[in-house]
Amino acid sequence: MYLVIPLLACIVIFATGWILVDSIYSWMAVSLTMIYVVLQVSSEKRHQEKEKNLNIESTTDALTGLLNRRAYEDVLTNLEKNGHVGVVYCDVNRLKYCNDHFGHSAGDELLKDFAGVLNQVYKKQEIFRISGDEFVVVCADNHEAFEEKFATLEKLVDAFDYRIASLGKACGDAANFEDICHRAEEQMYEDKQAYYKKYPEENRRN
Repeated sequence: MYLVIPLLACIVIFATGWILVDSIYSWMAVSLTMIYVVLQVSSEKRHQEKEKNLNIESTTDALTGLLNRRAYEDVLTNLEKNGHVGVVYCDVNRLKYCNDHFGHSAGDELLKDFAGVLNQVYKKQEIFRISGDEFVVVCADNHEAFEEKFATLEKLVDAFDYRIASLGKACGDAANFEDICHRAEEQMYEDKQAYYKKYPEENRRN
């Protein structure tokens, strides 16, 4: 519409023989100003959308679509120190075995399978892939809800032909977040050792 106004102004000038030229110049000035504003707003929106997409790309794991370690570190930095928080540490089992025997594409599928398991239980903004085979969940559920979700996660993990991941959990006051993370990670390592006892050939240290 704004592009049509100058054209109409030119038609009116030609038809009236410059009688309304002052008014028409004013219309054209207003029209051009409006065009400039519209273009500026459109440019700003495109810039904001580009920034948003770049931020999403920088905090998203390309393979699984989950949040990555950078996003996890941002959460730790901005975590509210009051209220309840639960942490689940996960380490995917048999990843090296899959990579060595079936190729890295098979290992990638294994990681995506486990990411799908986590997505069935937790919200996307709560799940982070922090390294090759390690995942962390950080959620603000109360104790009862946290335990129920973890029980569901264990059932899904055990539904595979083998235990697809070793798990550890801890929850408590968010002010003690570092201690909660440490307890969850230690429990995950204990679960991993139990897995290696069952499948000693998969222990990288052997």
